[in-house]
Amino acid sequence: MTETPLAYTDRVRSDRGYLTVSELIADAQNVFLDPYSTLVSAHVRTGTGNVFFPHVRFDAGPDSLLNRPDSTVTVGDRVRLRGKIDVAGASRLGDGCQILGDVSAISVDLGGGGSYRDVDPDLRGAVLKGRGHASRIVLHQGHVINGDGDFAAAAIERQAVYHPVPTRHAIRVAEGRP
Repeated sequence: MTETPLAYTDRVRSDRGYLTVSELIADAQNVFLDPYSTLVSAHVRTGTGNVFFPHVRFDAGPDSLLNRPDSTVTVGDRVRLRGKIDVAGASRLGDGCQILGDVSAISVDLGGGGSYRDVDPDLRGAVLKGRGHASRIVLHQGHVINGDGDFAAAAIERQAVYHPVPTRHAIRVAEGRP
């Protein structure tokens, strides 16, 4: 009897230490938009409410090291990684953070906050977007770096620069209050 394509894919992933496509699909706490192109090591632990876009890869060994010795990548809840993203070193992606574009983030600390859907952009998690290398960046809640090359050379801005803060009335309406 021949294996189904899903059974074959699951077996190959499992043999190499990754979660199977079936396991990704069964994860009710996170969303994997393309579970076939997403690779997550069986040793990775993530928060809940995260959206994993196509071609995301998390590698870790049984000793919880990710990518290299002395590195730990912590991913909070409701995090968005969209594009060609590489996260390494001792990195913390707080709740609601986003990394968007073609970004290599090494030993970054992105402050947590609300998700990208929260009404007030300055209360959202920190954002790295653009393309290039972000190394040893500390970015607080509500802030964004729109990088092109070396993120350390780019300006740190409030997210409201890109998403104007709505009026109090608009916030109440969005939250379903009078």
